[in-house]
Amino acid sequence: MKNASLTITLLLIASFVFSSLSLSAQRGTSLQHWEIRSGLGLLPTFLKDHTRTEMLPLSLEVRYRPNERFSLGILGGNSITEARQTHHTGASRLVRNAYKIAALRGAVHSSPFEKAEIYGGILLGYSHSDVTYTAETTPKTGE
Repeated sequence: MKNASLTITLLLIASFVFSSLSLSAQRGTSLQHWEIRSGLGLLPTFLKDHTRTEMLPLSLEVRYRPNERFSLGILGGNSITEARQTHHTGASRLVRNAYKIAALRGAVHSSPFEKAEIYGGILLGYSHSDVTYTAETTPKTGE
């Protein structure tokens, strides 16, 4: 349990450090640069299922901006949640979902404000849920 807490703490710190990091590869008056973004979810990925978070949702994205209007990047994310499912017969089981996503993302940017931008684009990705069921219990029959 201590290792899990330490890992989560280190990931939180790394997430906040990398979330504001922007690397620049400028040549002359060109605005070419790389952007690195990270995210940390405060809620479980599958909130509606009344899950318990085993690992907070984390994401990392690296984008290349050849100019101020366009960007192309890759992103990945991961989360782990658990939930107890109970059937109407009284049987229950523990469900663990390790969710992963990888994607390619293209965007068109607009900067109508000095410190903010609006952008939209397309995301082509792959997601995978590794669902495992454990600790099945069956209801006790009446005596």
